[in-house]
Amino acid sequence: MNWMDQPSPSRSEIELVNTSLDKFSGLRRSVSRIRIVVKRLSPWPTRLRGLSLSAEDDSTPSHHLPLVARLPPELIDHIIDYFHCDKDTLLTLSLVCRALVPSVRYHLFDRLKITNSNAKQITALFNEETHDIALYVRELTLEAGIGRSDEVFEELRAILSGKKLRPLLRSFFLVVAPRARNVTRLILKAVPLEKSIIGMLTLCFPKLNMLSLFDCSFRCNADLDRLVRDHPTIHTLRAGRLCSINGLTSSEPTDTLGPPLVLHQLKVTEAFSPAPLTLMPWLVAHCNPQHFIYTLYRLDQFAKINAGISQMHWQSLTHLHLIMHHWRWEETYEVEVEPSLVSLTPRYPPTITTMTLDGKMHMLNLVVTILAQLDPHAFVHLHTLNLWVHLEETDVSKVDPGMWLEMDRTLSVLLSLGVVNFYNSCQTKEHIHAGSEAIEARLSILKIRGMLRFRDLDPPF
Repeated sequence: MNWMDQPSPSRSEIELVNTSLDKFSGLRRSVSRIRIVVKRLSPWPTRLRGLSLSAEDDSTPSHHLPLVARLPPELIDHIIDYFHCDKDTLLTLSLVCRALVPSVRYHLFDRLKITNSNAKQITALFNEETHDIALYVRELTLEAGIGRSDEVFEELRAILSGKKLRPLLRSFFLVVAPRARNVTRLILKAVPLEKSIIGMLTLCFPKLNMLSLFDCSFRCNADLDRLVRDHPTIHTLRAGRLCSINGLTSSEPTDTLGPPLVLHQLKVTEAFSPAPLTLMPWLVAHCNPQHFIYTLYRLDQFAKINAGISQMHWQSLTHLHLIMHHWRWEETYEVEVEPSLVSLTPRYPPTITTMTLDGKMHMLNLVVTILAQLDPHAFVHLHTLNLWVHLEETDVSKVDPGMWLEMDRTLSVLLSLGVVNFYNSCQTKEHIHAGSEAIEARLSILKIRGMLRFRDLDPPF
């Protein structure tokens, strides 16, 4: 067909095209205005600052610049943020244009884990012209990986006797740590922390706010106190299987303890360890956290948790969070015979407003027993109760009906209690409705008052 024979567009089609062009022009003007305003009000983000991406460069006309250079940097960051977990795509984007490299590095190196297998490569990377990569690291993990906690304990003894540090430890504390100035979370696993190492870390990590220590050994308790106190921005401390050779006693006069550590959150894990966990009872008493998380593996830990809570500063603790992993059958049976063994007795006057009990997949019976034994006078200010359990009808029916009844009565007398949140601990959601109805049938008073909430989303803790 000849183009002259084609029908001419109608008036409605012409108006539709003109409207689309007007909208497109308006969008371009809006983006331009936003870019001008953002440029006037605030500098470019850290990951793009210092790069020559301006379209107003006199040496190169704007229509000759690549598309990336003509886009607002905020838009570039927003696009690359979508590929945060896609490492292959991020590596490809870094080869497309130099303008994308800072944003790509922001995601590629935000978490860095150093082990024996990659220590040489990372040390060389930080020593070369690419040493600025260390500034992108926000979560840094050192995993010494020599074995069990008792082996770390013996390694620390050898260091105190004159043995040199292993190459992995030397490269981390002398090369990596001083350059990673933007780290906000530091994780140390199986690391012998001698006094000189604590001293090397004093000037490192000025922005550190979360410190995690697992299977680490200290010379004395004062070294751990100094490590936290030298970084005043720390608000969260997570400790698991920590050992101390000398404990509270030390031959050096400089090993003095400061006042109790004021923290937002303290998490303590006491799993089985072949080395003596000499730091744990003291650490709980030496900290004044608002949110205290404690992981229970054995029945005898209830005595420790009660003793630790009673020694905390009474004005600080507001959120008590207990995590219960799968116990041995013998200990579970012992709780069924004598429920008072899992009674919680916080220190008076009461300050706890939020309590979280994480029963995982198999500990619903223990959660109900703890709440049935709750002392109403010790939790008179309790407002929110979060329960993370397996919402399955079969598991609900296995719990003693008398314990459900006692839990219902105990919680009903807490006048300050506003809500009881049940969260499902597994990925399957089909059984949530039946499990929720089974719990509501056993907690009739709380149901009538409208205090029960059943959620299939991830808990906010």
